Amino acid sequence: MYAEHLKPFIPPEFDLTKYESAATLDLWDWAANLGKRCGLRCDLLEEELTLENIQHGVFILGKKPCRYNDSIAVVREITNSQVLTMSETLEMKYGAMSAYLSEKKTYANQEIDNPILNAYVSDTDANTDWLMHEPAWLEMDMYCSDKELRASFDRWLTDYRDKNHDPQQNRKRREYKLKEFSRATLRRWHDAKILAFLDLEAWNYLKGNPVTDKYMGDILYPEYINHRDNTEFLRNKVKPLADLLSSQDVIMRMRKVFIDTSGQKNP
Repeated sequence: MYAEHLKPFIPPEFDLTKYESAATLDLWDWAANLGKRCGLRCDLLEEELTLENIQHGVFILGKKPCRYNDSIAVVREITNSQVLTMSETLEMKYGAMSAYLSEKKTYANQEIDNPILNAYVSDTDANTDWLMHEPAWLEMDMYCSDKELRASFDRWLTDYRDKNHDPQQNRKRREYKLKEFSRATLRRWHDAKILAFLDLEAWNYLKGNPVTDKYMGDILYPEYINHRDNTEFLRNKVKPLADLLSSQDVIMRMRKVFIDTSGQKNP
């Protein structure tokens, strides 16, 4: 039972026991649950979704994606054709595609509605072999850590060599520990009650409640009221972690790392 002064800051259906199952979530389910709660930090906060999150607490997904999903991976093969369709995005991010396409002047499917591409297309200099060559490129998510990129590339290279029957690459596959997303790391997220914090924070924001860190800490960690400074813990530990985990880049990184390592020994 909460003290009377805390009750105005607690949603009607809020119950910390609803979040206990977060202790068994895998990385994909963590990404899904965090994705449903990142609205406050990306200006997409919805009251209906917030109330749904509070009502359910933790969402556990059923079917998981298979390893080496075509569109989600830390490192994945992409064709020249895919590079061309991505050229506008790459140009916006890196300003590097115009010079590249100018040098290649490569024929591409005219169905691609892409002003940057069309500016450099030459029908007289068609080269469909180059366009459709497999594989042409690798895409890497540079937001991932060096350890994750190296581990993912090594797995991709081993699989590629095996697929092409290269006798020089008959090496035993190495298992990689991803320390950033280890079981212990996921458990710490649960112990910090990150999902409950995000729901409580979102609800009070929507209601216009000026809830203090002390009140938030005492609501989330009532068992520590007399044994720990909940204000300090929330401010220095929970809030920075919540900011990090509700980042779209980190959530996508979780999904990619899960896809990349599914079917292997759990980290």
